[in-house]
Amino acid sequence: MTNNDILALADGVFEYVKRVRRDLHEHPEVSFHEEWTSAYVERQLRAMGISYQKGFAQYGIRAIIEADAPGETVVLRADMDALPIEEDKSHQVCSTIDGVMHACGHDMHTAILLGVAQILIDNRKSWSGRVVLLFQPSEEVWPGGAIRMLNDGVLDGFEPKVVMAHHVMPDLEVGKVGFCPGAYMASGDEIHLRIKGHGGHGGVPHLLTDTVLAGAQMLVALQELVAREVPATVPTVLSFGRFEALGATNIIPDDVYLAGTLRTMSEETRVYMKKRIREVVSALSTAFRVETSIDIKDGFPVVMNNEERCAEVQAAAESLIGKANVVRMGVRTTAEDFGYYTQRYPSVYYRFGVGASGNVHTSQFDPDEECMRTAVAVMLAGVVSM
Repeated sequence: MTNNDILALADGVFEYVKRVRRDLHEHPEVSFHEEWTSAYVERQLRAMGISYQKGFAQYGIRAIIEADAPGETVVLRADMDALPIEEDKSHQVCSTIDGVMHACGHDMHTAILLGVAQILIDNRKSWSGRVVLLFQPSEEVWPGGAIRMLNDGVLDGFEPKVVMAHHVMPDLEVGKVGFCPGAYMASGDEIHLRIKGHGGHGGVPHLLTDTVLAGAQMLVALQELVAREVPATVPTVLSFGRFEALGATNIIPDDVYLAGTLRTMSEETRVYMKKRIREVVSALSTAFRVETSIDIKDGFPVVMNNEERCAEVQAAAESLIGKANVVRMGVRTTAEDFGYYTQRYPSVYYRFGVGASGNVHTSQFDPDEECMRTAVAVMLAGVVSM
């Protein structure tokens, strides 16, 4: 399958991919509720004559396409869930569900994968090996659909040469794609800290335990962990977005609550920081004579692109659409449950440009559908390159 073949085949399925994307966009479903979406994907696979199994992570689907010639196994993953956001109704294609929209491009991801599936099943003499398609629910909400699908055995018995996925990128031009070998996206853990003491009148602080001051000192001390104990070469973020101290101008409350997020590009740093956060909180609890409870909820792991596989897919993209249309991405401290795949298998997670159309996770997100021509072609080229 030549580059010209790939580009022509991507153009050939574009109208189908666009129609599928619009169907999905008009019927969005939030995480753990993708019943209609899953049934829709099933109908498309049946119409193509592709064998599939369902029920992974409840609404997830695994489909398998075998080429006529033997070869490597490649896994392609698309997420399917939408977000609880009311869409800007000025868009050409709009959600029909109040308060829910595909504000992160997962409708495009699913439509593109179905387009790639159509090409692969129709052209089994033109490539070799086996492609496993994963239609995954619940990427947006912890614990995510990826780990549940893996725990349900979705890839048991397979030895993929690579697991591939891509994602929309609003600030990248249509027709361009971006790669980042190695650590690309951060882990994302939640921190919940409760401080209990004996509050009282703010005018006599010597007669009480100051939970507010204890919380403030803990917040500052925890920030200093990043500044003084994490190497500057390891991007790490510790942010607290919630600090509840429901007292008054002259009342120190008995209870204070803090909630935040820990993000890092290193699994080793992630383990170290969680240990040190607990140690600092424990030490300051003694110092301020308060009781504390800390709950660190493990979120998604680091998205770690396999450097060799990433270089191969990037080279295929450069050959297909030209080096000028392939860019090197910087690391991101946002998180993605695709990280679970990267922990177990050689993986590549890259971006494709959808044009300036409002950012993801906003009601203004309105991608240019023309981007799906490039996205289908690059994903197909990635398969063929293996």
